Amino acid sequence: LIFKGTWSKSRNEGFSAWKSTLYRGLTYAKKYGIRGLRVRLVQAYHHGAGSELFEGKRQSTYTDFQTNWSLTSEDIRKIGERIEDFSYLPLISIVMPVYDPEKEWLEEAIDSVIGQVYSNWELCIADDNSTRSYVREILNKYKSRESRIKVIERSVNGHISAASNTALELANGDWITFLDHDDVLHPAALFSISNCLQQNPDLKLIYTDEDKIDQQGLCYEPHFKPDYNHALLLSVNYFNHLVAIKNILIQEIGGFRLGLEGAQDYDLFLRCIEKISPQEIFHIPFPLYSWRSTKGSTALAPDSKEYAEKAGIQALVDHYERIGMKVSVSQGLVP
Repeated sequence: LIFKGTWSKSRNEGFSAWKSTLYRGLTYAKKYGIRGLRVRLVQAYHHGAGSELFEGKRQSTYTDFQTNWSLTSEDIRKIGERIEDFSYLPLISIVMPVYDPEKEWLEEAIDSVIGQVYSNWELCIADDNSTRSYVREILNKYKSRESRIKVIERSVNGHISAASNTALELANGDWITFLDHDDVLHPAALFSISNCLQQNPDLKLIYTDEDKIDQQGLCYEPHFKPDYNHALLLSVNYFNHLVAIKNILIQEIGGFRLGLEGAQDYDLFLRCIEKISPQEIFHIPFPLYSWRSTKGSTALAPDSKEYAEKAGIQALVDHYERIGMKVSVSQGLVP
């Protein structure tokens, strides 16, 4: 976990980092047991955890895949020709709740939408009463430049579920998808969704593969997902990002439920699958969404937000109650 480079800090700073790592390890072992700690250490090693202690960037064979998966000018030309043949050009609404993100990451997130090769989209942003003044400045700048960007400012901070519902009020699209305020869409993300619908017009929910992006902009840890697996979804929110849902279905289930922050998207997906059949769910097997890993985020450390795991358990209990079953949901070996 630790010996993956050369010390970049002073000896005192290095010792402090060691103490912090040891304390976290002991705390984790107390909660999940030695076996759980062992599993987590193996995960952390392969994910590049601890790299903040050293100089250099995380490297992996995934870098080669990303190079091949980036769009060339020829790719963009072919995609344009394909779009011209579309019989259906769905308006896709991207819902983005915003609260005090880092300046450069907010701009990257919005730029990743503007850079989509599929143009029939709208970005619906709800600023959840951010305290950083530059947030409003950035949002107003983009709104004035791009007519497809809608912004609403909330007068009180209501957290992610309430802010997402506010953004949903702006959405007029046939399909709804979601983008966190510091994450990044692949340029072909929305095209892939629309392209999928040309041959599968009866779909209600589409999800894609994903990866993670670190603070230096390096993508890593791709999550290549299976096609729809009901049993797996009842153990973990493997849909996660990117998910697109038919707007009429979102309206039917009433958007996000308050009180399940941390697992609000998992709860939303569970309520969706209660209303549709497996044949109406489609998996696009490409990593079209990059999830930002920052200090304290679940992308970097799944155990960093215990309330999210508790909310996920509650979402499952509620799901089973709605379908007429009483179950007991317990924590897994790792979060």
